[in-house]
Amino acid sequence: MEYKHILKIQKIKTLAFYLAEHCFGFFLVLTLFALIYNGFVFYKYSIVAEKQQIQDLGVVLKFQENIYQDILEIWSEQERKFEESENKEYPSLFQKEQEQEQNQEKEIESVD
Repeated sequence: MEYKHILKIQKIKTLAFYLAEHCFGFFLVLTLFALIYNGFVFYKYSIVAEKQQIQDLGVVLKFQENIYQDILEIWSEQERKFEESENKEYPSLFQKEQEQEQNQEKEIESVD
C-alpha cells in the first residue's frame, strides 16, 4: 500500500519537472485552451443569444398597473422610514452613562 503512494508521488514529481523544463510550451497550450474556451463562451452568450432574442420578439409585454402601484408604495414607505431616521439621535457609545445624562440635561435646559 505504501509503495503505491511512493509511485504516485514520484510520477507527480516527474510530471512537475517535465512541465518546468518545458514551461513555454505548457504556457502556450494553456493559453490556447483558454482562447478556445472563451470562444465557446462568447459564441454561446453573444451570437446564440442574439438569435434567440430575434425569435422572442413576437411576445407582447403587458404593463401591470397594480404591481407598479405596489412597488411605488414600497418605495414611498422606505423613503419615509429613511427620512425619519435622519431626525433620530443615537447615544454615544464612547461616553459614560453619567456624561450622557448630563449632556441630555444641558440640552433640555438650553431648550427651555
